[in-house]
Amino acid sequence: MGRMQTKDGYVILNAFDDHHFDALRELMGNPDWCAGEEWSSMAYRVHHLMDIAPQIDAWMLEQGKNEIHRIAGKKGIPIGPINTAQDVMENPQYAAREFFVEVDHPQAGSLRYAGWPYKLSRTPARVACAAPLLGQDNEAMSQRS
Repeated sequence: MGRMQTKDGYVILNAFDDHHFDALRELMGNPDWCAGEEWSSMAYRVHHLMDIAPQIDAWMLEQGKNEIHRIAGKKGIPIGPINTAQDVMENPQYAAREFFVEVDHPQAGSLRYAGWPYKLSRTPARVACAAPLLGQDNEAMSQRS
């Protein structure tokens, strides 16, 4: 299956194993086009993938990427959203963890940076300084070698 388009983005779907496909088929409402018991066989599905791919694609286009991730995940179907940079920056989990931090850059102004991936109560990590501008440290680095 692989990368599939939804109505608001893309997901990665890996429903090749028989039990995963059976769960996907149930999630799709057991459509007639894959109702036969032969569709429970991976060998049969692989041989007839081009017959069912357009139907799965059409169904997936009706789904929201985060919603289908949530629902399919509860059924044990291996699926995950493909996030854009904006999706990551607006992720509620990152916001709740205060993962992104504002750092003042002397020339570029205030920018959002990724913070530390973990939180330590006794020794909290922090972003010490802004990233250098393009080429800013070239001369200093060339003198080190």
